[in-house]
Amino acid sequence: MTDSKTPWDTRYEWRAVALLSIGFGLVGLDRFMIQPLFPVMMKDLNLDYQDIGLISGILALTWGISAMFCGRLADRVGHVWEVANVRNNVAITHAYGGDLEAARGEFERALELQRS
Repeated sequence: MTDSKTPWDTRYEWRAVALLSIGFGLVGLDRFMIQPLFPVMMKDLNLDYQDIGLISGILALTWGISAMFCGRLADRVGHVWEVANVRNNVAITHAYGGDLEAARGEFERALELQRS
């Protein structure tokens, strides 16, 4: 506990909030970086603007809803298990893409995380 005679340093709190905001903003930027590429991809995938809007909306909703549940899950089971699950999902994505060697490596790293 802190001594009641010493004043509380609110600069620390504001720095933490600023860093968390920057981090969350960068994650959001990373997730939605695909949107400026849609006009180029529209022609190749035979999509119209309604399809692009649906894809963007589904991405945003899925990301927001899963963030609520994954945050609670990480707090309950621990962050190591959460990272291992993310690695498993990356491995499955590699497997679907045909890169089986990368998938095997991701599965092995996930198992190492779960054992430690």
